[in-house]
Amino acid sequence: MKLNLLTTSILVLIASTATAGDFTREDERYISPEEWAERTDPLAPKGPVASGSPFYVNEYEDNSELPKISAYLSNWGFYARGVDLSKFSEGYDKIILSFFGMCGSEIGDSSNTSAVESLERLCGFAKDANPEHGKDFEVLTTDAWADMATDGAGVLTDDEIADAGNPNWEEEDVLLQRWYQGEDKVAGFLGAMKKLKGQNPDLAVAFSVGGWSLSEPFSRMAADPDNRAIFIASVVEIFKRFSFFSQIDLDWEYPGGGGADGNSSSDADGENYATLIRELRSALDDAGLEDVEIAIAAPAPVDKIQAGDIGNVYRAGVDTIHLMTYDFFGTPWAESLAHHTNTFPYAEAEWSADDSISYLIENMNVPSQAIQIGYATYSRNATEAQVTSFSPLEGSYSMPSDPDVKVGGSWEPGIYEWYDIEQTFASISESDGFQIDKIESYNLYTDAHANADYIYSPERKFFISLDTPRTAYMKAKYVEKYNLGGIFTWMADYDNGILLNAAREGLGYQQTDASGNIDMNNIIYSCGTNITSPQQCRELTNLEPENAETAADAGADMSAELESGVQYTLDGSQSTSAQGALTYAWSLVDVEGTDSSAISIDDSTQATTHFTVSDVDSDVTATFQLTVTDEAEASSSDTMVYTLTVPTPDNQPPVADAGQDQSITRGDSFTLNGSNSSDPEGEELSYQWVQTQGQSLPLEDGGAKAVIEVDSSSLRNYDQTLAFTLTVSDGSLEDSDSVTIAVSGDADANEDPHADIAVTVEGGEIHLDGSKSSDDGRIESFSWSGTDPNGDVLTIPGSDQPTTVYTPEMEGEFNFSLNVTDNFGATDSASGSVNFTFPEGDSCEPQPDPDAGNHPAWDINAEYPGSGTLVSHNGFVWQNQWHANVGEEPGVADVWALVSDVVLPWEEKSYAQYSEVSHNGYFWVAAYWASAGDEPGVATMWEQQAACN
Repeated sequence: MKLNLLTTSILVLIASTATAGDFTREDERYISPEEWAERTDPLAPKGPVASGSPFYVNEYEDNSELPKISAYLSNWGFYARGVDLSKFSEGYDKIILSFFGMCGSEIGDSSNTSAVESLERLCGFAKDANPEHGKDFEVLTTDAWADMATDGAGVLTDDEIADAGNPNWEEEDVLLQRWYQGEDKVAGFLGAMKKLKGQNPDLAVAFSVGGWSLSEPFSRMAADPDNRAIFIASVVEIFKRFSFFSQIDLDWEYPGGGGADGNSSSDADGENYATLIRELRSALDDAGLEDVEIAIAAPAPVDKIQAGDIGNVYRAGVDTIHLMTYDFFGTPWAESLAHHTNTFPYAEAEWSADDSISYLIENMNVPSQAIQIGYATYSRNATEAQVTSFSPLEGSYSMPSDPDVKVGGSWEPGIYEWYDIEQTFASISESDGFQIDKIESYNLYTDAHANADYIYSPERKFFISLDTPRTAYMKAKYVEKYNLGGIFTWMADYDNGILLNAAREGLGYQQTDASGNIDMNNIIYSCGTNITSPQQCRELTNLEPENAETAADAGADMSAELESGVQYTLDGSQSTSAQGALTYAWSLVDVEGTDSSAISIDDSTQATTHFTVSDVDSDVTATFQLTVTDEAEASSSDTMVYTLTVPTPDNQPPVADAGQDQSITRGDSFTLNGSNSSDPEGEELSYQWVQTQGQSLPLEDGGAKAVIEVDSSSLRNYDQTLAFTLTVSDGSLEDSDSVTIAVSGDADANEDPHADIAVTVEGGEIHLDGSKSSDDGRIESFSWSGTDPNGDVLTIPGSDQPTTVYTPEMEGEFNFSLNVTDNFGATDSASGSVNFTFPEGDSCEPQPDPDAGNHPAWDINAEYPGSGTLVSHNGFVWQNQWHANVGEEPGVADVWALVSDVVLPWEEKSYAQYSEVSHNGYFWVAAYWASAGDEPGVATMWEQQAACN
């Protein structure tokens, strides 16, 4: 499996000094949510399906006669992706734990080094503990924490981890020793596999060695007898220590070369691989492990099958070939646009699953039962994709020229994992099946030649090649039809059960009557939008019947509105070929309503093309013919008719007329008249009046009438302007207009205002409230007046406001009067009094500072050089701000600043801005510099604060 193309970071990166609590991952989303938010193509994925999203793993009846489903499971997916193995472990017949590696591995892929670095560290720990361990080519875990200390992606309980001796409490070098102690001493994925095997004895559990970034040492190991012996001995020991394993999977990518740039390789790899298999088989048998099976993950491209001599490798003792029938396409390395996991060949495509399987069976004499076909739970994506033929797929793509533009992907560029595809692009339901409908312009397409699906947006030029429920089912039908040994997936981590269910049903399994099962029928039989025949969709999905003839299909007759310059589609992608790729020829054979020169076909040699019509203002009927020719020069023709009609004029909006502005006297009635509103097509209108200004008035029928009489007598008696908006609608379009009503107050009906006064004391303030004064119209002015206990007239701040506050400077009885005047000049007054006493507050005399005793007393005969010296004086703490001369007294000389948190009484001296003092029963703050003699309450720089006692 192309490990580097499926995850950006394989293994935990753990410092040698880390404790169990410090184990961390570097995995992160390839494109952050912030970057997604700035993109229009495609929309951001919504997160891993493992993080609380539902699973859909159906329950099926046991059937030992049917082929099985295997799945590779990573030991890293539970980290950032949050994979929960407990939710889907029962869905597979075999789980292949991936990956273990070989000590002595060197870096093959410079962009993916963490697995090799982790192995180097772990092998060092092994050798430090026992010189016989950690030798080059010994097979070892690549992640001690994941494989032996965690809960195994949700499978193990805390008690079960404790039963293993709490390996999660151990540092990595100590933890690694459990690898050699066996299955009773481990938690993690190894402990999880043991538990799952115990719960389901029919479950097969395998482990895989290698993968893309861990294949470097295979060639070196297989070429040398001593190296092979170390490798084989360590494999035998793994089966002895962990009895739940029943198969080893060797994932050498690739024998004969073609893997990562730094991998070792040799022309003799195929021969050496076969020798390795023979010796491994012999060693397993000698150890009493005759039932243990050997599997290999083999490349699907025929040239790699040849380079690795896979036929001879199989005959050396291989039981199962996991044929990696995916990664036929990917960015940026693919030379042209293609499917990444197509089953059948098409057009100029270089690779297909069918070609590879046929080659193994027919040219290398591998039994079909030894081969398993693979389906992918991830996509391969391309930007700037131009699809010129939907079926067979033809087109081009290019990588973004701007290096800051990223190709959409879940955890790395150009690859969506299934949960992101399902959550971001697809809607899946029992009734509607598998639909690509969440993002505008994206559609599902089916290549009938390759029997492959893909998602594509012509507008956004974004291409997503993937396995769908339909193709997973179809590949399982391929297993049945061609008698293969089974089907497997790379990888279980990404699926939410939908693809698994589809594959299970394709193999022929029947659902039980379990209540949680979902009906897969419509989900499976969901072809692309270009497959218009349900029968053809079923035939493609069920792999029957074979195409027996070359037949042109110009598509169904079409009707559309005629518009100059618009592109109309001609789609011949449903044409079929008896042999090889088709050539296409579109032509215009008949036209009515215009001359043929007005119709232009863009590219008549494409399966799907377009035509335009120019300078035509009458209906047009055009007949097009498609002729297809296969590689045996067999031809077929078909026609279709386009009927283009000149559109009728669009509906015009109505015209609202709210009538003329009006003037009335308060108490008069007035009319809102929208009866002059009209509609260009004469359609019946609906009316809605809404008041938008002035004192609210009730409208008859909620304002839903053309003409409404309105009574203004409920308005208050003053001048005001009312405004109303009329909206009229013809059912689809609407228009609005407004009218104003100028209302004059009625002086003859005016009533005198009523003054209402409330006088209260709150703290050190007297609150004056005339807000409850009233009038039938509007009170235009308020005027407060008052006298102090000495009879002197008060100056009241805010005396023209409904409410205000007066701050007394003495105690005693205060008298107040409020005079109000309404909008017609009528007046009224009210009076009130209150006895005011100053509230109890902080003492005006400061208390001595307890901290003063901690500092030396000021010495009248001493100088205090510099600044920052703390002294005590008169019970307070002071600090000199500059050099203090002899006799300069704290509290008198400006050189001394008060440190104690107290406020001192005012003295006739200068004060800096923001200085605080007490004086005449109040605290004061200097708004700016106060000179000597500037008295608080007299000089304007002093601002009065709270009262003091």
